[in-house]
Amino acid sequence: MTATPDTITDVLHSIEEQHPSWPQTPDNPGETWPRVWDTAVFANTWFTHDDHNDLDEAILHYPFSANSFNYGAARWHRNTKSPEGMVKLHLIRLANGFDHESDFYDYLTETPEIENHLDFDDGFPTRSTLWKAWNDHLADDDDEAKISLQIIANTFIKTAREHNVPAPARAFQPAYDADELSNPDPDNPSVREYADQKTEEVWKEIGPFIHRTYNRCFDREDNASIDAGTFWEGQAYIAKQEDTYPESGLNDYKAETTRENVPCGRYHRDQLRDLPIEDIRRRHRQSTEHVLNRARQNGRLNRPTMASIDITKSAKPLCKLDSVEGWDPNPEKCDVTDEWILGYNDAADDGGDPDINYYYQFAGIRTNDASHPALLDGIPVHRDMARWEIVDELLKHSTDMVDIDILLMDREFDTDEVKAVCLKHGVDFLNPERMFNSEKATCTRLRKQRRMIHVEKKTVDVDDDLLDELLGNELDGMTDDEIEDFLTYTRVYLPAENPDLWRSQIEEIESTSPSSDDDTEQEVPDGDLQSDADIRSEMWGSFASKVLDVDQDWVSDEPPEELHSEREADVRSPFDDLVTDVKTEEEKNSRKRNSDKDKQLFALFATSHSDFPEFDDTEEEEKVEAVESFLKRYNDRWDLEEHWKYVRVFWAETKSRDHQLRFVNFMFACTLYNVWKIIDFLAELSFSDGRSDRPLIRRNKLLVYAKQSLEGVLT
Repeated sequence: MTATPDTITDVLHSIEEQHPSWPQTPDNPGETWPRVWDTAVFANTWFTHDDHNDLDEAILHYPFSANSFNYGAARWHRNTKSPEGMVKLHLIRLANGFDHESDFYDYLTETPEIENHLDFDDGFPTRSTLWKAWNDHLADDDDEAKISLQIIANTFIKTAREHNVPAPARAFQPAYDADELSNPDPDNPSVREYADQKTEEVWKEIGPFIHRTYNRCFDREDNASIDAGTFWEGQAYIAKQEDTYPESGLNDYKAETTRENVPCGRYHRDQLRDLPIEDIRRRHRQSTEHVLNRARQNGRLNRPTMASIDITKSAKPLCKLDSVEGWDPNPEKCDVTDEWILGYNDAADDGGDPDINYYYQFAGIRTNDASHPALLDGIPVHRDMARWEIVDELLKHSTDMVDIDILLMDREFDTDEVKAVCLKHGVDFLNPERMFNSEKATCTRLRKQRRMIHVEKKTVDVDDDLLDELLGNELDGMTDDEIEDFLTYTRVYLPAENPDLWRSQIEEIESTSPSSDDDTEQEVPDGDLQSDADIRSEMWGSFASKVLDVDQDWVSDEPPEELHSEREADVRSPFDDLVTDVKTEEEKNSRKRNSDKDKQLFALFATSHSDFPEFDDTEEEEKVEAVESFLKRYNDRWDLEEHWKYVRVFWAETKSRDHQLRFVNFMFACTLYNVWKIIDFLAELSFSDGRSDRPLIRRNKLLVYAKQSLEGVLT
């Protein structure tokens, strides 16, 4: 709890200035609306303060008189607890979703800091005292006081969630008899029983919302013979069965469901494939936000988190292209000219060269925090879709859903355009970078100088029009120096192996490589390691603009291959052949010096995060340790690739070649995956011996509830 006397005074002064008529309750005793208005004003002002991020604490500091609720306990009795304290305890009970005093008492014993804010001399009241306070001292003829307290509690919850303050529903609270469940083994019958109970409890809380949200995708009349929810229940049923497709799966579902009308497989597919991609994405985000808002725990799910972006593919290839066998299966059914069907190099089963297989592919963004496991958004990927467009589209809404501290990406997204997009959305990035001739030359120099680490600054370099499109608003009003500083990020070379193995690899390279006169080079400071290509690029720019009198806008990093054919005769120069000879000689030397073995000695990463360590006169191995400690967070990116496998578990099988239907399958599977991961995380919170190495929640159990949710089975 973070409130201080100063912050409390700030809140009360702010209310006094902005709402002179607050509070209304003393002038309207016994009425509900003044109580609720007073609560809304206080809660909104309280949570607006940056230091106030706890729901229980807000209730504890809410000023009111127990007399306004007709609290009937006699104050003079020696065993009487403070009436205001007792009413506040029941407000906390209602706000945390506890129906019974017994469970609430366990909660109080787990949060002793609550007692420090109440006027109790001898500890919390007993279970029986809590029961009497609610059933005897707050009892009146029409239960007006109890109804008011429930509305007030809901007002606190709603306002807290609007300010991104944890306000978990009861279903999302961990069990408080954790000692009985100390062994998180999924095969333990007690654990399995608890996990199934938690699955049902959470799905009752969020399942109806998810179905209502997805049902809005369909524009169906109220008297339609097939309810919109039937399509999603059927989708969950198909996903529950292995190797089951809509035609046969829905026939089986019809035999099990209590619904009178179930669509046939063809009608089911037709309805889903007509759903707009943007609408499905929006429904998934709404469902995910609803789940996260109700699952936020104090200290968890409400902090900045890492996120990863990656591209996944459909579970089975549409067709294969084998160098020997040719097309498999029937190529007529796999139109590889379709912009939505993309090739993918799959590793060969025999360890040989990878096969080219064709899939539908989807990009997604997922949080990497173990306490914040959610796929936030996804998009279908089509041919010629730029990677920066993928990142831009995924960050557009995800940054509103969670506070992304750093975005992890692989080399596939190693472009300056992607980095510019991250700057546009105010998200720091971390990703490995590819190595070209310039970077290979740097690795060679580092190896020759026995340097383990090299840090340099680089500026995002993109087309001016694209830069203006992406960052025009952010760069407006900045000076040139401020713009350069804004666009600058850090690159770091460090050993790909531990230092001892790295040194032995260098010795092996040098013992097997012929020596040359230029093996020893002058040491160059950090930030100034230029390759021949870098130097030649700078010389070419100066040469072209000054000697050839070419416009600077035309000058590129390399002399144009079509110089003689594309430029006018007066632009040609006798120096052209010399430039070409220099380039040819440099490339010949680079093949000797920019060894792939040198490249394999180092890893190259790029980041814009401010936590990247800075060095003065630190020993090299200490620098390496500091940088490796920072880069360890990149290991979490592999979680996303692992969790794509779990998403496919919730993926309904289909043989359809319609990319929209495939994407609907993908997004609905992501929604169910999010629910499953949240429930599994909440179940783990109830165990004292840490996390299980396997999921505690059974996927089939969730799918059972998903297909039953609107049939009245859970009501």
